[in-house]
Amino acid sequence: MTAQFALPSVATHAQFDNADQGFFGTADWRAANPTWFPQPTQKEAERLAKIVDYKKRGPRKNYEATWMRHPLAAAAVVALVGDVSARPAVLKAVSHYDYAKLNMAEFFFAEVAFYALPEAK
Repeated sequence: MTAQFALPSVATHAQFDNADQGFFGTADWRAANPTWFPQPTQKEAERLAKIVDYKKRGPRKNYEATWMRHPLAAAAVVALVGDVSARPAVLKAVSHYDYAKLNMAEFFFAEVAFYALPEAK
């Protein structure tokens, strides 16, 4: 059931534009999040999310999370199930990105997805 739920998310990789040059922001999370505080509850985490300095963080982080991390994580889930019929969708997603231009390490989901794919019949 999880793979069936995740499969539509794999296709969202197409929303990612490899030519996008949005500002990623500082790699120093303390500089990008000067208002950070521990969040022992969901309510506190939501409060912090509303006060992040998005100018310092830049729009690229959310862009990569939405159009790279989420589709590739979904591709990994789908591939791990081992359904050979999902192979083309997973391969299309993992081959879409110019990995040299990515900032976030979550692209490792592509490797997980690729190696978890069952052999084509």
